[in-house]
Parts: sequence; C-alpha cells; structure tokens
Amino acid sequence: MNEQELVPVAEESLGIFETIALAAQQKLAGQAAVSDDAVINGNSMSGWAVPKGTEVKSLSQISTEVRQGYATLAVEPAIARIVVEDEDGKARTLYISRKTSLSLGEKGTLASYDSPLGRVASRPVGEDVEVSIGGMRETLFVLEKMILHPRLLPAGEWDSLTNQWQRDGIGTATIDSFRKLLRQAAEPHMDAFEALLAGAEETRAVTEGRAHEVRTAMALRDQPLLDKFQDDIFRLPIDSQLIILGPPGTGKTTTLIKRLGQKLGEEGLDEAERRLISMDGADGNRQHRSSWIMFTPSELLKHYLKEAFVQEEIPASDDHIKTWDSYRRDLARNVLGILKTSSGGQFILREGSQYCSNQVLAEPREWYEAVTLFHRRRVVDRLKEGIALLESSAPDDAIDLVSKLAAVVGRMDEGHLVAAFAEFNALERDAQPFLEKSIEAAGKLVKQEGNRLFNANRQVFEQMGVFLSSLKQDEEDEDDDAQFDDDASAAAHATPVMQAVAAYNGFLRSLARSRFRKRTLSKVSRAGRLREWLDERVPADNVLTQLGREITWQNGLRRFRNAWRRYVVDVSSSYRQFRRQAESASFYSTRPDNAQNIDSTELDALILQMLRNAREVMDQPYARGSLDKPQFTELARIDSQFRNQVLVDEATDFSVLQLACMEGLTSRRTRSFFACGDFNQRITGAGIRSLEQVRWVSSRLREERINTVYRQSKKLNELAAALLAVSGGDASTLGSLPEGSTHEGQAPVLLESTGSLEVASEWLAERIREIEVALGQVPTVAVLVSQESQVLPMAEALNNALEPFSLQADACEGGKSLGEDTHVRVYDVRHIKGLEFEAVFFAGVDELAESDPDLYQRFLYVGSTRAATYLGLVCTGNLPPELEPLRCHFERKWS
Repeated sequence: MNEQELVPVAEESLGIFETIALAAQQKLAGQAAVSDDAVINGNSMSGWAVPKGTEVKSLSQISTEVRQGYATLAVEPAIARIVVEDEDGKARTLYISRKTSLSLGEKGTLASYDSPLGRVASRPVGEDVEVSIGGMRETLFVLEKMILHPRLLPAGEWDSLTNQWQRDGIGTATIDSFRKLLRQAAEPHMDAFEALLAGAEETRAVTEGRAHEVRTAMALRDQPLLDKFQDDIFRLPIDSQLIILGPPGTGKTTTLIKRLGQKLGEEGLDEAERRLISMDGADGNRQHRSSWIMFTPSELLKHYLKEAFVQEEIPASDDHIKTWDSYRRDLARNVLGILKTSSGGQFILREGSQYCSNQVLAEPREWYEAVTLFHRRRVVDRLKEGIALLESSAPDDAIDLVSKLAAVVGRMDEGHLVAAFAEFNALERDAQPFLEKSIEAAGKLVKQEGNRLFNANRQVFEQMGVFLSSLKQDEEDEDDDAQFDDDASAAAHATPVMQAVAAYNGFLRSLARSRFRKRTLSKVSRAGRLREWLDERVPADNVLTQLGREITWQNGLRRFRNAWRRYVVDVSSSYRQFRRQAESASFYSTRPDNAQNIDSTELDALILQMLRNAREVMDQPYARGSLDKPQFTELARIDSQFRNQVLVDEATDFSVLQLACMEGLTSRRTRSFFACGDFNQRITGAGIRSLEQVRWVSSRLREERINTVYRQSKKLNELAAALLAVSGGDASTLGSLPEGSTHEGQAPVLLESTGSLEVASEWLAERIREIEVALGQVPTVAVLVSQESQVLPMAEALNNALEPFSLQADACEGGKSLGEDTHVRVYDVRHIKGLEFEAVFFAGVDELAESDPDLYQRFLYVGSTRAATYLGLVCTGNLPPELEPLRCHFERKWS
C-alpha cells in the first residue's frame, strides 16, 4: 500500500471538515441566508425534496431538530467519505453526516446517513447499490470508503482519528491520524527522532487491516455507520415488525437505536410512511418524535444506553426507556385498573411470590389460552343470562327490542364476540328510553326505603358503617350480577355515612333482584351479612318484588349497553373465577393466601388480554373514530399508551407474554415493533426459548440474523465457540470477526483454589496492572461475582489490593450504578446483560455452578462475552467439571 496516495485524501477531508463546520456555525449564528437547498432535508442529493408551501424563510422558523443538526455538524462534520462511480462511469466523492444534509456547492455533497443516499456508506467497496436521488433511482458502484472520526484540536485545526479506509482491489487499512499522516509525509524522519527521544518505538500513521479501538468509557460502542446487513434492517418501513438475532457484540442494540433515530426524522421516511404517521397523530394525541418507547431488562442497561441516544440526537427521557417491571405496575394500576388503588382495582401484585407452576413460567401459552377462553365464554354466558332476565321482566312495549337482542345472542359464540358488539351498539338508541324510565321508577323506591329506615333511626347509617367496617376487606361478594345494577355503584364516597348509604342502596338492589328471581343471598357474602344485621328492617315483600322487577330489567338491559366494555374491562373478574375452578389447579404450584394476590406472570397475562381485547374493539367502525366520546373513556385511556415505535433490547430475557404485551402497545396504524436478542444469552427462567414463541407474539413478526462480531478479539471469539459447545448452546449462531480485523487479543487467564477473597483480589489487581502496562492506560474493567452479597466485599478487597497502583474499585450494588469511568467496577453477573468492557474478570465461577446449576453456563457465556480483549476466571476451588474442555484456552497470567 502506498501511503502517499492517502495524503490527498487526508488533505481534502480536513478541508471539507472546516467548510462544513463553518457553514454550520453560520447557520446557527444567523450569519447567512437560509435557502431551501441548504437546510436539513433540503439537499436533492439526500433524496428528499421540501414539499411546496413549507419553505424555510428565516432561521427562526427552523425546527429544534435542525438546530441540533447544525450544532452536531459544527463538532462532527462528517462520518464517512465515499467515492462512487455512477452509471455513466463518472466518479464522485460523497461525504456522509450522522443526521444533517447540507449543500457544499462545488466542493461536494454532504448527505445525511438517514437519507436514501446514505445507504452507499454501509455498502462494502466493490458492490453496487441502488439509491434514490431527487426521486430518481440510480445504481452506484462503491470504489472507495473511509470511515471518519473528526476531532477539533485545541489549536483550532481539524484531525480525524482511527480512520478505516478501504479501496476496491486493495483491502483495508487504519489511519491512526490524518495530521500524523501529513506530518510523516512532509518530514519522514521527524517521528522516528521524536520516538527515539521518548524511548519508544516509532509508529506509522497507516497500518494494515482494521485496528481495534480500546474501550475507555462506559457507553455503548459508537458505530456511526452500520454494515450492509444492519443497514437493510435499519431502513425497513416503519410499519415493520422484526426481531434481530445474533451473538454478543454484533451491533444489535446499535441497529435498534439508529433505526429509531432514522424513523423519528422526516428525512428517513418515505411518502407512505409520512402519511401513516400524520394519520396516526390524532390517535394517541402525541407528536411522532416523542411517540416511542424502549424496554430493557434492567435499570443498569437503561442508563448504559442513554449515551447512545445522545449520539443519535434522540431526546430520551425516563418516560422513553423503561424496564418492564416498572412500566407494568403503572400500566396495570393507573390505566387498566387491574391493581388495587384507593378507589378501585381487584388485585395486589406480590412480585416475590410465584403461584403459577414452573411449567407455566417456561411455557405459558396453553394456560393463557385457557384463561382467555374462560373469559370469552363468561362474556357470552352473561349476555345469554341477560336475555333470560329481559324475557322475565320486560314490559309489554319492549318485547320487540328483546326479540332483536335475542336474535343477535343466538348467532354469537366466544369466537365472534366483537361483531356482535357492533350489533348491540346499533340497538342502544332503542334501549335507552326503556332504561331511563326504569331507573327513575327504581330510584324512587330505593329512596323511599332509605327514608323509611332513616326516619325510624337517625343513627342507622352510622351504625351500619361501623358494622360494614368490621367485615373483612377481602371478603368476596358472590353476587356477580351486581356489576350490572348501577353505573355508579363502585364510585368512591367521601364520608363513612355516605359509604354506608351507598352500600345499603347496593344491598337493596341485590336483595330485591334475588327476591324477584326467587333466590336467596349467600349468608357469608357482604350482602348476606348486612341482611342478617338489618333483620326485620328490610322492606316489605311487595316493595322488594316491584323493585326486583325494575332492577332485573335494568340489569338485563345494561348487559347490552356498551357490551364491549365487559369484554375489555371485566378480565380481572373472570380471572378470579378461573383460578377458583378445580380444573385450573394443574396450572398452579400453590394458591395465594388472599384471593386478591397475584404473581407477575398472572399480571402479564391479564395485561395482554386487556390490550388485545381493547385493540379488537378499537378496530371496529363504531369505536375507531369515536374514542373521544364519553362511553369510550376506557378505550381512550388504553389508546393513549400506544406508541408509533416500540423497541425491546435483550428480548430473550422477557417472557412470551411480556413481549406480546409490548407488541400490544404499538400504534394501531404503524404496528412498529423491533426487538433484538440472542437465545444463547437467555439468563431468566421465563425468557423466550424459541422462534415458535416469537411468532406467537405476532403473526407479522419475522426474524433477521446478523453475525459479524465487532466487540471481541479472535481469541475470545474462539473461547465463546468452545463455551457454546460444552454448554449445549446453538453453535450455528456463532459470529465471525469483520473482514480485515487485526484484533488477535490475549488468551484468557484462569486462577483456581484461591481459598480466600484476599488471594483472589491480589491476583486480580496484578492482572489489571498488566493491562495498564500493555495499553498505557486503564480501560473499562469489570469484575463479576456470582451473588449480590459478594459485590461489596469484593470491591473492598480490590480497593486494598489496588491501592499501590492508585486505582479504585466501585461496588455497583443492585445493578443501579454504572460506576466511575476511571474505576474498576464490581457487579453481580445478573446485572451486566448488554454491557461491554475492554476487560472482564469473573470471580466465583465454581460457586455459581453450585448455586445455579441450570443457568450458570449461560451466565458464564454472557459474562465472558462482555469482554473485548481481556478475560479472566477465578475459582474458589477448581474449574467445574463441565468446563474442563475449556482449560486449554486459558493461561495463568499475561506477560
């Protein structure tokens, strides 16, 4: 390779940096007129034309996103330089930025990577790529490619570091520094003399192959450009659903985040996508740019990813990046009404408990389908009972209405509920006058009996309140029909006396309905206990019969008023009955002491059922455009949770129910759902295990695999292959290093029979010192332990051992802290999914094998693949027998 050929490239690039940065600064300062073709999204070479009527007239009219784009260009003018050949054989040089397109006039073209033209930056040299330029399709051939890392030096000059260069037919090289290259070209002996004075070897500015960048900061590796396969995923239409599968270090999460960023800006969207989003704007009453959410399995990973969002200019608040545990509680409590509050809800989540069997945890689909079918049948049964109630209590002038309702019920079954709801909705106008008349008649009777009771004893409701408060709060009322009696019966009341009056009114309705239907109240129900307490003070039989007829008629009519509501909202009530059934016993390992208690798997199932049922109803014409009406309040509340883009990191740590819930939060128009993960890295017992489970989440969800590993060295990738072989993992998913990689790395090291924490920490400190000597600095280093209780003791022992080297260890307890950049970090291995370090040490591998024999090899695989170059294992005793085949990969220390 002739280094002199790269000198003009370096000179040109540095000049372009200065031109771009200056132009961006002028735009920000308002020192230049802003024309249509100079504004972000306005360059025809980016493949995007500004729609008529939306031209920008002054800087004050430019969006915040555009300002941010210019600010980024001022500090990072370009991320790639691409030389392409067009269909006429003419070579052109393109510069690519992260987000912003800018006209450079005769000096060249700067296109956003998000734009259609940005696709050329991800194609390998020697390949054709079809792009859209100004609305026209054109095929370009990639001749040369340079990945850039611009830096503005203190003296005000531009440089670019660790630049990866490729030319068709030549191969790959790394240019350490453009300034260094130019200096060596101008004075070829100067660097050698300076190196001699420093007592070091001379280093050349250009080296063969792809050089490894040492990890020195705790953040997701910045990857400005995606590779060819990642890029194809990145540019899929916004209404796609995909799970990206691949081994550790393949850029799955980076692809996810960059795709999100592209789809948040208009330049990355085609006309069909923009129409889809504008139509969706009123749906959730949210602006598209903030209508997204990403789920991660841990708080630590959530914080770790935030820097990556900053790099992509994506505003990411805590409302956007969530753990499922925290989001689930808020959703179930404040939106769906599943969990108890001071004014409603049915269940209490016991996160530390497990009521479902281990079989249900591992494979919950059969149980979920049984729960769903039970609820659907219960909804149908309630409607059939409603017809019986109407036929027994209908006034003569309502016979025709009852016949119409009965005809619809006769045609329905649990598989075709939603269509029947539409027919019931059409009959509501006919039913309303009958309902209003009956409510008025019943209200007079209830008020009459309340007055009678009060006039006989002015303290009766105070006394009743005391009595009711003595009853168990979790005592279940078996009168399941009461929910259809009065729309306001469940409302909260301000004072104990008002609560007692409301309870008496509800009791009176239950008693009257039972008397009319020739039934008796259960003596152990709250209504039965109140009947016993009132004794002879209950109303006369003729009053109860008259009131019972009206209540029965109302009860029957209300079952068909907003009939969809029971299908969506009544899921919790159905589940309580399902769990009481003897036939359901095989699904549970134990029964809760309190019927109100549920575990997290049960809560996931209820959330999923409500989301899916709500979406079914929302898709019906009578509800689709009417969510702002009062009768659809519950649907509107659920709809407000939907997002234009839903993303999931480390998806294999979530259960199939949890992933289905997340998919259920997608906007009804975009249905955009992107996840990533690796089955070999599943470290939870409930995590998804197969593509079959993935496809159950959504019939639209497909998978794509990426296999190029950008994190690990050759030696650590070989160890990962051996570890998959001994653990029975899927070795076919093993990744390969990128073409031209020179990252050979170091063999992993092993210490056995430490006997004490002090011996282990001294050995670890020596290895960390070896790394510092080799690199000239301390990179990111993590020490993983097998139990949370070992985090603090290990950090304290390491601090003592590291003190002679002026280094410090941080105890990152509970997976809630990333630690300081310059410190050695100590984590429980359960919290480090998704993170990466230059060096990782795993202490207590043999102890983990004893405490968690089913998953310890997965933890070892996950922990070891966090390392880019250096890996060490520490055993209190000996290497577990299952890992003996790995011994040949290890050494005692690094020299």
